[in-house]
Amino acid sequence: TPPSYDITESLNGTSWTEVADLNTARSAVGAGGADNTSGIVFGGTTGSYTGVTESWNGTAWTEVGDLTTARGYVATNNGTKSSALCIAGNTPPYTAATEEWTEPITATVTFDATDV
Repeated sequence: TPPSYDITESLNGTSWTEVADLNTARSAVGAGGADNTSGIVFGGTTGSYTGVTESWNGTAWTEVGDLTTARGYVATNNGTKSSALCIAGNTPPYTAATEEWTEPITATVTFDATDV
């Protein structure tokens, strides 16, 4: 089991500075974000797989609508805080489920290959 971390660091263009930590320490997460003032982290493992989703506002992390399927080692589309995809992952066993995050709904929509 990989170690879990809650550390968040921000890059100002030259150096890294630790800022407010995640509420749930974990590893193997999916993430997206456009800049230092918005971001999304979802899923991962804390020793068991989780669906926890947290949103970053530039100052703090807030838990928002969690993934329907807890998982880690996911693929993402490197979306933004307001729109991102969590694609497949390990639950175990592996899942092909894709979940879409859209703000301000703060919930996920699950779809699979039969939906496209």
